[in-house]
Amino acid sequence: MKAIYLRPLSPFHLQTGSLDHESVESFPKADTLSAAITFLWFREYRELYGFPDSIPFRISSVMPAISIDSTYIRCYPKPIGLSIDPNKIDHKVFKKIMYMTDSVFEKWRSGNLQLSDFPANIKDPRLWAGNAIWSHKKFPGNEFKLFEQETRTRVVLDRSTNESVPFHFVSTIFDKNIRLFFLADIEPEQEKGFMAMLRLLGDEGIGADRTVGMGQFEVEDVEDIHFDPFENGELFNLGVFNPDSKETGAINWMASKYNLFNRYGWTSGKSLRRQTVTVIGEGAQLHCQEPLKGTVRKVLDPKDPKLIKSGIELDHAIYRDCRGFFLPLKSQKQKV
Repeated sequence: MKAIYLRPLSPFHLQTGSLDHESVESFPKADTLSAAITFLWFREYRELYGFPDSIPFRISSVMPAISIDSTYIRCYPKPIGLSIDPNKIDHKVFKKIMYMTDSVFEKWRSGNLQLSDFPANIKDPRLWAGNAIWSHKKFPGNEFKLFEQETRTRVVLDRSTNESVPFHFVSTIFDKNIRLFFLADIEPEQEKGFMAMLRLLGDEGIGADRTVGMGQFEVEDVEDIHFDPFENGELFNLGVFNPDSKETGAINWMASKYNLFNRYGWTSGKSLRRQTVTVIGEGAQLHCQEPLKGTVRKVLDPKDPKLIKSGIELDHAIYRDCRGFFLPLKSQKQKV
């Protein structure tokens, strides 16, 4: 498994798929990044080995990493199933935390997180980036923010009436200490092509307004990492996951902790709405005795009678990568 570190070179605008430009994601999700890399792969090579049934890579969603003295501190999403004893821990502190640094995350993943590991109050030096990150030690430097969001008013002309319609456009600007990272399992024979497409994506940008330089990044480093396995059926999701029918029956939903949300959006260059897919997001804990493969959902079919009747031509099917990205967990008490 590899951890791939990206340095943002410009602001990002990652629209959620809604009609407005104010609803944005702070970091690219796994399906967004996978789609962008896959699109470039087909554009450059005309094919991607194994697509869509056996895509030769599986990636997590993008998460923040903190760059300190040429080293990286990876930050993982706070587990959905983690809860606190309100008589011992301030709920307001717990609510603000979005991420754990890798040292805290690994302690939790191995079932060794203790009450004393939790920050005592909002002034605890183990809380970084405006209380958004939970670390095991004080940050060795000045305080920083994960990102800032800048809102600008723009105007679009109505094609029918030629009237100007204002809207708000939100850009995410990352702090100079922040890098982006994601985890990746890549088939060795396809690794060279994957990295080439990722670097090309960094040059062209991800998200909206790429033509004016937004969403650009550079691949700063690649690191081989390893997570100790635990053979107990507990899995932690770091991607976007939609199970197939067999997996739905194999997962112990009562023992799992997760949130559901919808993934939707428009097809680039076409006024076509993609089929909505309900998925399980990052931070979920799923209990399943078998490996989970997830699905790659076809969300637009050029042979769809409704699409043909509309007169809009689509020369290929559109897919959404919902295979998830899982790390093993040790069985543990969830409350601290």
